Amino acid sequence: MTGETLERVTALDEDPLYRCTECGGESATRMPNHDEDCPVIADGGEADAYEFPPLHVGDHVEDRGDNGATMVVVGKQLGAADEYDVDGWGTVADYNQDYPSDDDVIEVVFPERTTADVDRLERYAYPRSRLALVEPIHDCDGGEEGED
Repeated sequence: MTGETLERVTALDEDPLYRCTECGGESATRMPNHDEDCPVIADGGEADAYEFPPLHVGDHVEDRGDNGATMVVVGKQLGAADEYDVDGWGTVADYNQDYPSDDDVIEVVFPERTTADVDRLERYAYPRSRLALVEPIHDCDGGEEGED
């Protein structure tokens, strides 16, 4: 996983297994079991305080709770989850009660291999902390590949 301290250690057609690149903790979810002295964990060893890398339009992400489909970021900085209305049926926070209600909202689409135009796909709003960066589309580290 680029930009995060997790890497997938199994093939995409196998059950997922993720490993922290800092401490080696492994888990079948994107929230691995960390050693208590792992630098990824903040707040005195509590595993729920992570800093997430920024997401950019075009980045490939996946749902931390459902490791099935890769999504593409198509909108960001849309407000807080507890303020972002989902078609009059509630807020993003209402639908994602396991995530911070003041989380930034990120819009994604689920393109298929044969998708010709992502503008025609339905957009879905997620709280930022629910999304894991799979592959950034831009080189934001100043490397030689790609552009910012």
